[in-house]
Amino acid sequence: MLTKTKTLFAGSALCAVMAVPAYSQVITSEDATLDLMLTPDSTSDIVATVPADTEFSVNVCLEAVDWCRVDLAGTAGWVQKAALDVDFDRIPVMTYDWDRSEVVAVVRTDVDPTYETVIVYADANPVQTVTFAEPVAVGTVVPQDVTLYNVPDASYSYVTLNERVAVVDVDTREIVYVPSN
Repeated sequence: MLTKTKTLFAGSALCAVMAVPAYSQVITSEDATLDLMLTPDSTSDIVATVPADTEFSVNVCLEAVDWCRVDLAGTAGWVQKAALDVDFDRIPVMTYDWDRSEVVAVVRTDVDPTYETVIVYADANPVQTVTFAEPVAVGTVVPQDVTLYNVPDASYSYVTLNERVAVVDVDTREIVYVPSN
């Protein structure tokens, strides 16, 4: 079970200082289900639930607040370190300078560069939003009657659903990435 946590943005904001090798991860599974949170905060939205005995990767842990960034089949989220049974010596640690009064930098290590290219193109070439009844989330399939927009020299397309840009696999029409707002 998740336990009481420290609040990430308590009092002062943070400055990310990171010395993490790219793509380091530890594959694990747990005996109980785990909720993946949108941010490292127990009051955050749940982005997915890891079923018991399902493999997922632990990519990086935050030193100051005891949360770890994990990935479940392409869905990234945060889990409290105490809920994980892994060898933490094999997981990169991200540290923060808590003496700063404002956020100096946000370091994004979890976005595939290909997805980032599509998002940058989509931001520069906005399209009309489509009202969509399904969740705008990784794994959701976009219906055939919804137009996907191509990106030059990219293997993915994009579409704007419910005011949110989604990166879509052209062949399967499956959403592969949705940036957090």
